[in-house]
This record gives sequence, structure tokens and C-alpha cells, in this order.
Amino acid sequence: MKEIVWNRVIKALLVVAAVCTTAYLLMLGWFNTLSLDDYGFVVNMTRYTPWKWAVLQYVAWSGRFSNYFISGCMFKIWNNSDILFSWTIILLLIGYSITYLYMRDVLKVKEVVNRCAIAVLISNITIMSVFEISTFYWLCCAGYFLEIYATLLLFYVLFMSKWKGWVNAIIAIVSAIYISGSAENYTPLVLMILGVIWLVVLIRDTKQSSFKEAFGKHWLLFTICAILGIGFIAMVAAPGNKVRMAYGDGEMTGSMYDFNLATFAKNTINANVIFMLRVISRSLYWIGVLPIFLYVGKLLKGNKVEMLQMKLWKGIVLATLLLLGFIFIAVTSCVYGFGWYPPLRSMSFVSYAIMVYLAYAGCIIGYKIADKKGQIVNGLAVICAVCWIAFAGYRMGTEYPEVKRYHDYVTKRDDIIQRLVTEGNTETYYVECFEWPKWRRIHTYELLSINVWVQRK
Repeated sequence: MKEIVWNRVIKALLVVAAVCTTAYLLMLGWFNTLSLDDYGFVVNMTRYTPWKWAVLQYVAWSGRFSNYFISGCMFKIWNNSDILFSWTIILLLIGYSITYLYMRDVLKVKEVVNRCAIAVLISNITIMSVFEISTFYWLCCAGYFLEIYATLLLFYVLFMSKWKGWVNAIIAIVSAIYISGSAENYTPLVLMILGVIWLVVLIRDTKQSSFKEAFGKHWLLFTICAILGIGFIAMVAAPGNKVRMAYGDGEMTGSMYDFNLATFAKNTINANVIFMLRVISRSLYWIGVLPIFLYVGKLLKGNKVEMLQMKLWKGIVLATLLLLGFIFIAVTSCVYGFGWYPPLRSMSFVSYAIMVYLAYAGCIIGYKIADKKGQIVNGLAVICAVCWIAFAGYRMGTEYPEVKRYHDYVTKRDDIIQRLVTEGNTETYYVECFEWPKWRRIHTYELLSINVWVQRK
């Protein structure tokens, strides 16, 4: 009876926490406006189709063909700062839906309310934990989240989905095509993971049957790897890459152009250390999400979940090594290509990798200690949910006045510029610079920091 009461209290708090964190993200989205590159994209999309836009970018700027095609489609639809809120809702729903599938079919959380609340809360915390939350709201950078969601969906249909085979194949191929041309520092990581999995299962099944039968059994996985490989080659071989690399006096050139082992090793160590400090700076989110996974693990007691059968410390040590190796490869590949890791917005996928690691570690710990320390897990889950409710409330109360003030500033600025252009003015105009709030560097205020600029014509 006591345990039933605990579960009801935790369920209610998780629902409230999910609602509050969603309200915070929606509040930012409600006041979101076009940012930096967005203005140029909007102008270009009035002259080109998304396909023509992607081709032009491929030839003259960057090889990220699939990313530019999708962003071109988005700018055809969301080409006005007043309706960006709808895109925020769609992007959130995509993340919620995919996380829900994992909660249902991988972690096998039984109760629908728990499943929905945890899926929403985990998705929200992951978005807030990325190194630059502005990435989620910056329309031309939405691809950094879409590639992550496409990857999660790809893994789901390849290894977990119970849908019809042809449905899984179509979704997997479409997802792979998008990922293949999404980002130079991301596509090879997905290819590496799926390539290793394909080789392992192929070798395993070849021992039990012929190579032809084993290959035929895993044809879809091979096809996905081939698509990713071909797309990646096309992306890095794009003529536009040379243009972009030369932009800014060649500042985007790394070891691949002038390789020196000592310099490369030094830069690799420095970049990995600094990046890990960046990760540690987000530790509040990792600490705050762990009790949720402990509680999920406790809920799974009695469920036949294969991943939870591994010995506790053996599984966690192996998962930790895999995570550290993944981060090291992600950063090192950027050092090789760029001389340093790229803008933090392009490393948003690391937050999702860490969340997957915490999901595994937390669930397996909660599963193993459910009998002896179940009340401790319950207490931590209650404290965690209450903290997220308070955190979201504090953020909304603190940031709402400034976000609204900034939105009003941008709207007024754009109205003035539009009126001057309409009237045919060709003089030089200076728009008063936005006055920053004093706390902008303390909180996740990047949403505003990427927008402000002084118009000079």
C-alpha cells in the first residue's frame, strides 16, 4: 500500500515537471525570431526552390546537401518571425514521439502516463543541457537536432521496431539519406557505429550459416552503411567546401591540410580537455536526470529487459569507456579537420549520447538496488521532480521579462527597416543596440545572444 502511494506521488510530480519544463521551452519559442543567417535564407528562398538552393550551397559554400535541402523547405514554410512558434512545437513533438518509442519498446515502461511524462521530461532536460540552447530555436541550425532525431529513429527501426519490414526499410533509408549529408563531424560517427555492428553480426551469423545467407539477412544494415558512406564522401568532396574553408583567411583549416604529429597531438589533448570541461559545466543536468532513470530501473523490476541482465559494474564500466571513446573520437575528428572542435552548437549530439549513457547506467543501478534501497530511489525521484519544477519556474520567472523585451526590440527594429526599404531609402541608418541583461552569461541566454546586431546599410 505504501509503495502504491509513493508511485502515485512520483507519477504526479513527474507529470507536473514535464508540463513545467515544456512551458519553459515553449515560452522561449513563443518569443523566438529569425536569427543571423535566417534573414539571408529567407531572402534566398524567395528566389530559389529548396532543391536549387541545396545545389547552389553545395557548389558555392558547403557540402551538407541534405541539411540545406531540408532547411530550404523549412524556410519556404516558416519565413516569418511571427510564426516560428509552430516550428518549436513540431520539433518538440518529434523528440517526444521518438523518446516515447524508446520508453515503450526498449525500457518497457508499462504505464502510459509514466511513459509519456518521463519521455517528455527527459527530452526537455536533454534540450536544456546542450551547450547552446539557441541551436534548438535557430531555424537554419535546426538540422543539428533533426540529425539526432533521424539517428534515434534509424536505430529504432533497424533494431527495435515491430512495424512491417517495408515500413522499417523506407524509414531507415530516408533517415540515412538525411544523416549522410547532415554534418561532416556527425555522419562518420553514425557510420562507424553501424559499420561495427554490421561486421559483428555478419561474422557471428557467418559461423552458423553461409556468408551469402548472413549477408542477405542483414542487407538493410549494409545498405544504410553504404548510403552513409557515399553521402559522406559526396559531402566532403563538395566544391563549396573550398570556398568555406578559405572564408576568413583560411581559419577553418586543420591538420588534414598540413599534418604535423606533434601539433596534432597537442591540439587533440587541449581540445579534449577543454571540451570535457564544457561537459562538466552541464553537470547540473546530468545529476538532475539520474534519479529519474534510477526510478525507471526500479519500475522495471520483474520485467525481462535484456540490457539489465548484465553484471552491474561490468556494464557501467563498459558503457563509460564507450561514452568516453565516442566523445574523444568526435572531438579528435574535428581537430583533424578544423584544427579545433567546431562551434558548440554542432556538438549538441554529445548531450544525447550522455543521456543514453545515463539512461543505461541509471536503469541498471535502479534495477539492481530496487529490492534493498527502493525507498531511497523513491525519495530521490521526488526530490528530482520537485527540483525540476522549481528550476523551470525560476527560469520562466527570470527570463520572461528579458525575452519579451528583446522580442519587442527585434520586432520594432525589423518594422523600421522594412518601412525604410519599402520607401526606397538608400541612406545609412544605425539601429540602437540592445541593452543586455546583467545575468545573460550566467543562464541559458544564448537565444538572445545570437540575434542581436546593428543594422548598417
